[in-house]
Amino acid sequence: MANVEKLKEKLREHRFHVISAAACGVVVFYILRLGPSFLTVVSFFRPLLLSTSAFLAAVLVLRLISPPPAVVLREQTGEGLMDYVAGHPGR
Repeated sequence: MANVEKLKEKLREHRFHVISAAACGVVVFYILRLGPSFLTVVSFFRPLLLSTSAFLAAVLVLRLISPPPAVVLREQTGEGLMDYVAGHPGR
């Protein structure tokens, strides 16, 4: 009986947690019960999913067939402009 008393004490101590967990469980149950099925949601978003996958496939194909850059520029961005302004355009 000592365990039952400890359990009752813990339930009284955490009653708001128990009530909120039960309420969340009821809400989730009713959303799953009354909401649309997974296939309904997928069929609703099917055009978006297909167009996105086609776009990503096109990006992948273009990346594979495009040649890599021939020359890698070692100059920092804007360094030539700074040299020109400083009076050293031929560097």
